[in-house]
Amino acid sequence: MKSKSAPPAEREKWGSIVLDEGWTIIPNKLLMDQAKLGISPLQMCALLHMLRFWWELRKPPFPSVEKTAKEIGVSEDELSEAIKALEKNGLIRILDRGAGSNAYGLTSLRSHLINDIVEG
Repeated sequence: MKSKSAPPAEREKWGSIVLDEGWTIIPNKLLMDQAKLGISPLQMCALLHMLRFWWELRKPPFPSVEKTAKEIGVSEDELSEAIKALEKNGLIRILDRGAGSNAYGLTSLRSHLINDIVEG
């Protein structure tokens, strides 16, 4: 999302030049429950990159493993294993888009966070 959509306080804090590169909404609950959900540091990094592209509930993000691995500084195999572990733990769904491309369903992660709050 471009800086013109960012709240004024965020533009002041980070500067428009930084936010012109985009910004991401990250729920505090995700950060606070990282250990409780069994999310490793690399898995969290993968999730944050997925969140970077998730702007509409019913449109799952589909960031490239190749590009994301390069941005994080890990191999594609390491990142792929982290993503598979997130799916195995029921936090995301890997959705085949065809032609070797995947999208990532994040609504189960959303449900985990909501249910934890509701069930207290």
